[in-house]
Amino acid sequence: MPMLTKNDIRAAAYLGLIEIDDLTELNATSLDIRIEQLLTPAMDIEDMKPVPLINGEYWIVKPGDFFLYQTIERFNLAPYFHGQINSRSSWARYGVASREADDNFTFPSHNGFEGSVICRLNTLGTTVKIRPGDAIAQAHLAYNRFEPVSDRHLAQLIEYGRLEITRRGKNIKKLIQPYMIDGNVYLGNRLGPHAMNGGFTLTHDPIIKIYTGKTIDPHNHDPECFYEKRLATRGSKIKQGTFFISASAESVKIDRHFVGWVGEWNHLFRISGEKGPDIHPDERHSSLQTHAAAPKIDPYPRFHGKITFENYANQNLTVRPGQRISELYLYMLNNPYFSEEEEVSRYKGQNQATGSKGHFDKKYEQLALPFENTEK
Repeated sequence: MPMLTKNDIRAAAYLGLIEIDDLTELNATSLDIRIEQLLTPAMDIEDMKPVPLINGEYWIVKPGDFFLYQTIERFNLAPYFHGQINSRSSWARYGVASREADDNFTFPSHNGFEGSVICRLNTLGTTVKIRPGDAIAQAHLAYNRFEPVSDRHLAQLIEYGRLEITRRGKNIKKLIQPYMIDGNVYLGNRLGPHAMNGGFTLTHDPIIKIYTGKTIDPHNHDPECFYEKRLATRGSKIKQGTFFISASAESVKIDRHFVGWVGEWNHLFRISGEKGPDIHPDERHSSLQTHAAAPKIDPYPRFHGKITFENYANQNLTVRPGQRISELYLYMLNNPYFSEEEEVSRYKGQNQATGSKGHFDKKYEQLALPFENTEK
């Protein structure tokens, strides 16, 4: 079974296969995850110490800090149901990187999973205020395993218009991806017998937004935290340690049977026959860490438009408009996504690098019984 939609989660909860306590917000293909307590890193949960709040209200996470945190939400998952947790897009645009740190939640198991989830938390070169109860992350649930579609399938989806990609006003109709297998170069639409779990390469739009170094308070919008810059045609220099937001030159519209997943572009050819966002190649350290926090791209009609990248310069580098920056993978949904009228991404239709709209977050009331059977 592929990734679960909102209706799949509701159905599984009705059948007693999934229980989620303290749930506040269930979205098209994910659910919001809130931070309960910031913790110091340790191997055993008993050794993790709570980080005291500043003025009894918030924590400040700075560049170089690394913490763990415990989710408010508690899960009870039947065997082989499992999940992944990543930053919400609005928080990733502040440079906040979050990911689950509990293998029992990540990998399918005959034991299932029960409890809250321990997650990792750091920032990509930014200083951010975080408060208890902030919905900084999102969880994606699946049965058995997450697996991206193959290159051959991806090429067919592009050809048949189920994945619409527009670059400079022109629709892209073919997948052209270079791979090297056993010394031979292959293209993504001529892979012969090789099953490659690859993606579509996305390129850089010329407009970026650069972090200024000012402390970010997601509850209070401050336009001085970022400034806009247009990249020079031959490229602009970015200093080591800089966080900046950019966007794809391509506009993307994904069929309701799939969800997109963005991973860092592999600038070196692959040697193995495997490829995908969860397979890490043996290559030199990347000079640009991109879209490492919020990789999920919802299908149409919840979202369509250019994809925003969250970037961190691991060393001094030059960034050029049109350069390859990331790859778009597709995962199949268990059932097609059908939108509710009010359920539209706040970033739908974006056409350039777009700053966070996290200050529009609501203060949600707890959903006491989101899956209650109302039939009499």
